Formats: sequence, C-alpha cells, structure tokens
Amino acid sequence: MNKKEKNLIDDKEDLEIKKVASKKNNSDTRLLFIVLFALFCFTLMKSLHYINYYFRVKELNKNAEIIEISNKDAYASIINNGTIDKDIDADSFANTEEIVDEEINSIEVKKTKNSTSESGVIYDVKYIIENNDFSENFIATSNSELLVKFSYSYDLENWNYVNSVLTTSSSNISPLIGNTYDIAGLTTTLNVASNQELKLDNKDSNIIYWKAETIFRKVQNADTNKNLKCKFIINYKSSM
Repeated sequence: MNKKEKNLIDDKEDLEIKKVASKKNNSDTRLLFIVLFALFCFTLMKSLHYINYYFRVKELNKNAEIIEISNKDAYASIINNGTIDKDIDADSFANTEEIVDEEINSIEVKKTKNSTSESGVIYDVKYIIENNDFSENFIATSNSELLVKFSYSYDLENWNYVNSVLTTSSSNISPLIGNTYDIAGLTTTLNVASNQELKLDNKDSNIIYWKAETIFRKVQNADTNKNLKCKFIINYKSSM
C-alpha cells in the first residue's frame, strides 16, 4: 500500500520570504512618495513663479502707455512706463543717502495666425531728459548726485547691464563704476540702444524688458529743491 507523501512547508523560510517582500513593498512605497512629493514641490514652485510674474507684470503696467503694431506675419506690443518727474528737496534724504527711481518698459512680438515667417521687430530705446536742475560735473564721476543705469531682461529676474558708450545729439557718455552714467545737468536724449532686433526665434512669442534706474544721491553742500523730468521709452522702428 502506497503511502501519500506529505508536502512539508518550512514556516521559517516562508516567513523570511514574506519579510523580504514586505521590505521591498515598503521601499517602493517610500520611493513613490518621495517622487510624488518632489513633483508636487516642483509644480508648486513653478506655479508660484508664474503667479508672481503675472502680478508683477500687472503692477508694472497699470499706468502704462501701450503701442500696438501688426502686419501679416507678426504682432508687436510696446509698453512704456518710463515717465519720471522727480522733485528733490531738503527732506528727500531724511532717512537715506540714496533714492532709486526704477522704470521698466517692454516690447513683445507674437506670431500671427497665418504667419509663414520668423518675422520680428526693430526698435530703439531712449532716455529723454526734458528738465534737469542738478549741477553738471566738470568731469563725469560715479559720486555724482544724479546717475542712471540701464539693463535688459527676458524674464524680469536676470538682468544684463548696459556698459557701453551712449550717444547723444551732441556728445558721447562713457560708463562709470557700477555701470552708471553721470547725467547731472544734462538736457538731452540718451540713445540707450539703437536698431535692436527682437526675433521670434522659433517661438510663438518673445518679449524683452528694458529697465532704467535713476539714482539720486545725497551730496554734501549741494543745493536742494531740484527737479528731474524725463521719459524712458521704447520706440518701434519697423518690422523685419
């Protein structure tokens, strides 16, 4: 008579297998949680960045002059915020040694619906000084009571400063320490950038921001009650 063989199960070995499987499942769960948490943080940071960008642009443009140009290949929009009319008196530097007036303009080009080219725009950037009561220095100096510096950006975060000789209707102005220009006493137009090209660069739209930082500095024994009036503007020239 044949005896039925019994299948013997090693409980200890089975328990070890379950422990290994459990550890692997826990490890996979933790890894998935870490990946999902990292993805959530990345998405949140990106969202906050775009929200901040949106409200900053909205704030910048609340009192802007808007110029719109379009043709069959491209649409361009210029936003000029750069009207400066600043009075300086004895109380202006009560709590500071320096006052900075920051103006940001922008120009954007977009591809039109039926566009078949990589068209863009050509433009100028100018700083037009209409009234200037600040005393001109015999030799330009970075210690002047009135300075200005210019920069441009494609994202409102990373700025590239202009550090080249600027032309006016009658002379040239060289940059000083800190990418600044001494404009005390000048009543003229500074050609900050001429014949600049803003291309689409294989994108549906492209934008560039230009910034002027007008710096009023406290200078010992300087006269008070002064005014600076100027315009910082982007001028459209033509389509490409």
